[in-house]
Amino acid sequence: MLDLLKQIGEDSLVKIRFGLLCLAIISIFAPAAHAESHSQSKVITWDTNFAGPSLQICQGSCGYAISDLNAKIKWRTNDYQADWFTSNLQPFSIRFPSAIQILDQTADCVDVPVIIHREVSSKIVSDENNPINIYFFKNSPVGKEINPEDVAVKIGPGDWANVQSSDLQIQLPICSKDVGYPFPVLIKAGLPRTFPKFFRITYSTPLSEVDNEIDPRCPSVANNLCTFSGGGAVRLSKFMNGFSMTDDILTKFLDEMKVIQDRIDTKPCEIPYEVQGGPQTTLDFPGQCDLAQRNIEFLKKDLDRVLAIPKQANLPVVTTPTPPAAKVNIEVRDMGGVLLIFSSKPTVTISVNGEKGVIGYNNMKLGVNTVLIKDGDEVLYSQNFLIDPVPELSPSASPTVATTASPVVVSKTPQVITSPQTKPSAVKITITCTKGKVIKKVTSTKPVCPIGYKKK
Repeated sequence: MLDLLKQIGEDSLVKIRFGLLCLAIISIFAPAAHAESHSQSKVITWDTNFAGPSLQICQGSCGYAISDLNAKIKWRTNDYQADWFTSNLQPFSIRFPSAIQILDQTADCVDVPVIIHREVSSKIVSDENNPINIYFFKNSPVGKEINPEDVAVKIGPGDWANVQSSDLQIQLPICSKDVGYPFPVLIKAGLPRTFPKFFRITYSTPLSEVDNEIDPRCPSVANNLCTFSGGGAVRLSKFMNGFSMTDDILTKFLDEMKVIQDRIDTKPCEIPYEVQGGPQTTLDFPGQCDLAQRNIEFLKKDLDRVLAIPKQANLPVVTTPTPPAAKVNIEVRDMGGVLLIFSSKPTVTISVNGEKGVIGYNNMKLGVNTVLIKDGDEVLYSQNFLIDPVPELSPSASPTVATTASPVVVSKTPQVITSPQTKPSAVKITITCTKGKVIKKVTSTKPVCPIGYKKK
């Protein structure tokens, strides 16, 4: 009997050793998980405005005393004149870039610079007992609860511990699988479809320190914490291969700067607005003027860098008019290697060098590309495109623009090639803006009503 037990023990030991050997072999030869490759990026232009997420107090309608609100959100003030941001429950302002250069477009992800500006004190953002967190998501978040797997970057009190400045710059990873397009397509197409980047802020305080039986009640209670949250989304970002400036980017940047400056020049926090039907007057909150002034100072400081970026001419836009007989509207845009193709009839077909393509966009090859669009047997569009390699631009080099071969017209309708034209001198326009009984006039080349106002 003893010998039998001994034999069983030896057999079990052999099986255990064999099992461990198999696990070792599997771990050696099993394929490693694919690590996403990341590319750095350089900012070409920043967005001209901050994104300002505020905490949401009530999911529906609720009534509460200001003292009860301030007891739950301890850094909140009730002085809109002196502290507009904390009074509006906005602890941070976030600035995203509007155009960036991807240094390695073959990477899976690109790290995009983002500036977080704190609107509260350093002590408040570093408070571990009453933490304020910012979550940047890979995709649109689902539900109220935050799933850690959906979070791309989290910024909490520990990230502010040794930061002396009011600004914290982070790198936000954006991956092509989350965007839905490879980066080369986004670059060549000039990002025809922008995509939103979602973020959320949360503020938590110990549940034992608040009275949750009175409004505003805690929207979320977990781990003995009362948590308020709020969020938003911004649209990112024009991706470019070379560090160069195009006319459309520069024009948009300068125009938006002028809109901000025009609003500041009207002195909305110093000069009372006209009020319809009576002598009443009103002023903007100083926090709104402070934000506009901060924006213009940031942009002016950055302007010399923006203007020093080498200019690159916009690629030509090739269009064809609507053929009267076929009644199909075709528009083709040459984006230097990628064709953006728009058709009013979904059944038309496209071929590039004799190979069937896809309506929407088509990635062309270097050399001559013959593009043919047909509706059945009828040719609606025929064009040759010459795609040359474009060298990387350096600050000292002159930009090189890919040339386009002369068009070969097969269809009976004339082809129209639009070329850049000299813009006429800007004409200032005055519009009337209203907010309730308040009337304000804004004069600019592209006048825009202030926040909260409607054009009359």
